[in-house]
This record gives sequence, C-alpha cells and structure tokens, in this order.
Amino acid sequence: MYFPYGETEIGYLKRRDKRLAEVIDRIGLIRRTVDTDLFSAVVHHIVGQQISTKAQESIWQRMRDALGTVDAAALLACGRERLQAFGITFRKADYILDFAERVQSGAFDLAAIAAMDDAEAIEALSALKGVGVWTAEMLLLFCLQRPNIFSYGDLAILRGIRMVYHHKEVTRERFERYRKRFSPYCSVASLYFWAVAGGAIPGMQDYAPKKGAHGRGKETTAKPDGRRCGVWQGHQSACARLCPAKRRRRGVFARCRPRIPAVEQPLRKPWRKGTGYAVHITVSLAHWGDSSCLR
Repeated sequence: MYFPYGETEIGYLKRRDKRLAEVIDRIGLIRRTVDTDLFSAVVHHIVGQQISTKAQESIWQRMRDALGTVDAAALLACGRERLQAFGITFRKADYILDFAERVQSGAFDLAAIAAMDDAEAIEALSALKGVGVWTAEMLLLFCLQRPNIFSYGDLAILRGIRMVYHHKEVTRERFERYRKRFSPYCSVASLYFWAVAGGAIPGMQDYAPKKGAHGRGKETTAKPDGRRCGVWQGHQSACARLCPAKRRRRGVFARCRPRIPAVEQPLRKPWRKGTGYAVHITVSLAHWGDSSCLR
C-alpha cells in the first residue's frame, strides 16, 4: 500500500509554488509504501534507529520469519536475549519490550492515537522510550497517513528545500513559511523534497556552505608566500580535537587567514612528546591589525 495522494493535492501545491510545480512535473507520481499497523510501525522505527536501511530490513525480516506476527504478545514471549540475537542492541530491545508491555497492559492505547490531532499524537508517541519527535512525525506520515506532516528535524527535507530554492540555510522561521504555504498537504510536499535530496533530478545541488573535515569550516595557515603550511596540515586533525583552552596552552593558532606574512620558528615545547619536531607559526600582527585570528 502506498501513501495516498492524487490530482487534488498535486494541483494545490503546483498553484501555490511554481518551483515545486516544476519539481512535481519532472519527478511525477511518487510511490512510498506505508505500514498501517501502528504497533509494528513503532517497533520497526525503533529497530531502524542509527543503522542503515539495509541493516534495518535484514533485522526486520529475521524478526518476522521467527515471530510470524510482530505484536505485543509475541515480543514479550520472545524476551530480551532473543531480540538481541536478531541483531538488536540491548537498549533498543528494552525500548521495544517496554512498549510491548505498555500496550499489553493497556497503559498505551494505540486506537486512541488515531483519534488525536497531529500535535497530540506526536506528543503521545514521543513520550514512549526510544521514540522522539522526528520518529513520531514519520509514524504519522507513513503509518497513520496524515496529510500535513512537515518535519523541521528531517535533514533530507531541509536539504531538498535548499536545493529547490537555492537557500544556503533553512531557518525555523523560513521553514514555517513553507509549512504555511504547503498546508494542508505538507506530507506530499515532503515526498518531493525527499526525492530531490536523494538525487531524483540530475544537476540540482545543495547550496549549503561547504565545511572543513571536522565540520567547523576550513582551517588554513599561511607560509611566508601565502601558501598553506604542509607540516601544519599534518597536525590539523590532532589540533582540531583540542578545546580552545588547550589550543592556547599548546600555541595552536587556528583559522588564520591565508596570505598573512608569517615565519617558522622552532617551538620550545614539542606538539607531542616523542615526535622529535614541531613547528610554531608566528603571525605578524602588523599586517592584521588585531589578534582575532589567534585561538
């Protein structure tokens, strides 16, 4: 079974947004499978947290082959050790068993979730162990098939928005404006942003600023002629892991702008004991005007 939408939703979104209309025309109808059993959907999402889709499906298939129907009674009879034998971590096994026990005892009413509005359902589901707001939103979309789900916590949706509208950043305020524009069919818009983020349209790019190896922007250090110091680059990965206080103590000058006149001098104290060598970069502040480049 696929997420249901058709000409009504497509026509509305195309009238509301010309760029999204172009995306819809190029991609066409999207078929995304849904799981209408809320209990198994919750367990399936917990299993899939922080692992690849392939690993998730492999574990899920082993569970279905062994248990037949994935319900509260079957999971409680299975126990933690057998769940771990399927490839589930002990923490996830505890989350799953806690959820099954709550459903079995009646402490958590699955039928009541279907009668709640989106905000109430997200609050109730995210109160479960191992289920956060993003997981709750995905359950509403791909299980309860709610038509107006638009998750700010979904990195792929944010990437798709950046690619379609050429944004460097999608702030919460900007995201809410898009939510208002696409409502009440945000779920269908989400399907297309996911597709764009996944490369459904060749040639589209992500306009987010490029980051360095450690996600903090590129760190550069200048030689006297303005080129980067190769010896310094050999220590970048080690230096990037230091807190600012340790950087100052060890004389690490990071993020210096390129083409700053600099001289290489021997460092009295080596970078690490036993390395046998060290390089200290002294920046000429006369060419800078202040010490803002020093960390």
